[in-house]
Amino acid sequence: MSHDLAHVSNMFKTNNTVFERATQGVPAEKWLEQPGGDSNHLTWIVGHAVVHRALAAKILGSEWSAPWESLFARGAKRVAPEEYPDAEELQRAWREVSEKLNAALPKASAEMLSAPSGWLPFLDRIWPSGDRSVQLQS
Repeated sequence: MSHDLAHVSNMFKTNNTVFERATQGVPAEKWLEQPGGDSNHLTWIVGHAVVHRALAAKILGSEWSAPWESLFARGAKRVAPEEYPDAEELQRAWREVSEKLNAALPKASAEMLSAPSGWLPFLDRIWPSGDRSVQLQS
């Protein structure tokens, strides 16, 4: 693994630790509370992080999907609370995606990351409208 990818791998591992500490012990009913009228609740924030972390794993050749992925796409509107996966499912998905990412990163190469791949259709699901080139730069 290149030095740059080793650095990225360490960043993902650090994020795992931060995630576990930040979500540990949060009661299930608190996951759907919005701190402000127009802010996202913890369920949406974690789901969004899981889905986009899964994108990184997919780019590196891993497979992962969940029936609720589209709920957490960039720009997705909040839905009724009962439509979201529960906290346990999101935490389980985080760990599953993290394991896939941790397994894929040591095998990654600069060539793999720069090569055209089949992951572009996935971007259409997480950025369903608008100019993707602008969104990818932000």
